[in-house]
Order: sequence, then structure tokens, then C-alpha cells
Amino acid sequence: MKTLQKFTIQVLCLTVLLAVGKGAFAAEHEELVLPDNTNGQPISFVSCPAIQDTSTVPCWFADHGDTRYFLGIQQDIGAAFHPPQLKHRVLVEGRILDGYRLCGAPVIHPVTISVLPEMDLQCNEMVPAIPGIEPPPHERGAGPSNDGLEPRERAAPQPLPEPPFEAREFVLSFTFDSAVMRGTVTRIISQAFQYARQIDASAIEITAYRASSLLTGGQELIEQAHIAESRAEKLHTIFLEAGFDEDLFSVSASPGYLRGNGIADHLLRKAVIRVIP
Repeated sequence: MKTLQKFTIQVLCLTVLLAVGKGAFAAEHEELVLPDNTNGQPISFVSCPAIQDTSTVPCWFADHGDTRYFLGIQQDIGAAFHPPQLKHRVLVEGRILDGYRLCGAPVIHPVTISVLPEMDLQCNEMVPAIPGIEPPPHERGAGPSNDGLEPRERAAPQPLPEPPFEAREFVLSFTFDSAVMRGTVTRIISQAFQYARQIDASAIEITAYRASSLLTGGQELIEQAHIAESRAEKLHTIFLEAGFDEDLFSVSASPGYLRGNGIADHLLRKAVIRVIP
């Protein structure tokens, strides 16, 4: 088990390091861009997800009360939306987007999906394709990532920091009861790597937190007591595997938990990396 955990961390570390030097490559396709929806009605609930087939990529839904909401579409691992998982309930947190229906259902956007660890065999609804119900325009398919197959313009390199250098914080968000790092989180870690090396950091502080999520019905879900420590330790290990000196680090898990209020509670499940000149 320890060997498997070490291998997993090494793979994640390599992924982060590759992200540092990776050029911007992808196939260019039309993709629906939804509005920010910062004033949409907050909604948060736990439900079984459902997946529906279409002519291209599957659509994911979850039910709250008598309403089935669209969550997102199944795309490759590089997509921003990380889909639910059948045979597991999910915590859905987001805002209702008025005036939109996608895959035939009202939309929650933005949305954060947390796959809960306990198995629930009743969460196994698969709906066949329905004529006339199609996913929104999308860039990525449901198979392996197409990054690198069709080049596009390279992103302009970020300017190097100039002295006097300042302490900088990098904030990572997590799904509920999880220390898994992927997508946006690994990109932020790569930015912290870069900055620490560019300024020859004298210290790196890692502080992790756990939180609660307030559901729309009033129930409070609280993350497990150990999860903050797991997040902090995993981040620390990633930095060490990347070659940073142990003496640089101060690692801690905040005591207690941050209490959610039903609005953007997912942002409270976090770790903060502070890079100090």
C-alpha cells in the first residue's frame, strides 16, 4: 500500500512538473460559454446522479425535490467539469442558472461536484438517448485528451518576478472529504513551484483546512476530522518529491472546521501555500 501511495504521489508530482513547461496545445472547437451567474439562487444537496446518453457525449444530472438539474457533460480528463460517479451519491453545490435548459433540464452553474466515498448501489440510473435531446456545443470528447494533436498558438510566457520579491499565496480548493488533486489544483501547485524557484524562496508555509457544507434543506455536512491533515501532508510530500528542501517547510492543519453558510461552501475546503522570499 505504501508503495502504491508513493507511486501515486510521484505520478501527480510529474504531472505538475510537466504542467510547468507544457505549451498550450488543443483542438479548436466551438464551446458554449455560460454567464458567471454570481447572483443566481444558491443550491446545495446530496443526491444520486444520473447519466443520459446522446449522439455525442453523455449528460449528467442530479435530482433535488421534483426537479432534475443538468450538471455537465462527460468529457476527457482535461475538462473543467469533473463528472459524478455511478454507485455513489454526490454533493452538489452551485447556483441555479435562470433562463437556460441544457440536455433538456434546468442548469446549475457554476457547480461543484463531490463524489461521496460510501457506495450506494441504488445510484445506478442510466438513461438511453432521447431524440432531440443533445448536449451543448463542447470542445472535448469523452475519450482521452486531445491536447497536443492539433497545435494552436502558444500561450505567451509569464514575465519573471522582479525584486523586491513579495510573499505570495496560492489557494487550492478540494471536493468534500477528499485530498485528491487534479485539474486546476495541479496547475496552481505548478505556479507555486515556479514562483518558489524563481525567487529562491526562503520558506514555504502550507496550511490546510476542513469545512462544513450547509445544504439547502438546512442539514450541515461536516468533513472528517483527519482530512485537513491529509491535505497538508500530501502537499508537503509533493513538494519534497519535486526536489524542495525539507528545511523550507512549515506544515499545519487548522484546528476545528470552517462553517459553511450554503453559499460557495466549496471554497472553504482548501489549502494555502505561502511562498516567502
